Amino acid sequence: MNQTRKVVYLWLLMLPLMLGCSKDDIAPKNQMLHGGVSYELSKAAVIDYGKVDAMETYSLNLYLMSADIAIQGKNSVPDSISGKGHLMTFEMYSDKPGELAEGKYEYDRMQYRNPKTFGPAVAIFNANYQTKTGDESPIVAGTLTVSKNEQEYIIDFECMDKVGKRINGQFKGGIAYFRMH
Repeated sequence: MNQTRKVVYLWLLMLPLMLGCSKDDIAPKNQMLHGGVSYELSKAAVIDYGKVDAMETYSLNLYLMSADIAIQGKNSVPDSISGKGHLMTFEMYSDKPGELAEGKYEYDRMQYRNPKTFGPAVAIFNANYQTKTGDESPIVAGTLTVSKNEQEYIIDFECMDKVGKRINGQFKGGIAYFRMH
């Protein structure tokens, strides 16, 4: 009987831990978090501007967007953003031509454009590109990690905006690609 009590007691101790874990705790969602609020991210795009001057660095603008935000253009050349929603933009500097290279990118406040850095960057909440309104939060520090599994990218970011609020999140999925050079 004493052994049975121990097993029941251990099971009762573990029950809150098992019930407290949800699927969301285990696998991150496509979202950015800011000030305790979650903002959905459903798609991504990269605009490739090519080699930066004489450096061995390549300029890529990364856009992480909610469903109703779209990059517009003609003949596969983007020229504007439209829609309503939320997005983050990062001016990335890759060490590989024509692709967002895997690895950890650090925010560079001096904007030296060295490989594996980014800056400027901004999060825009409640954007409305028709009325040209939204709440911008410029990024002043942080890291962004890019990994890839076949055609699916995983982008994790941990940043701080200019008023000291944390902006973090993840995007997992395909990335639309535009070449500007």
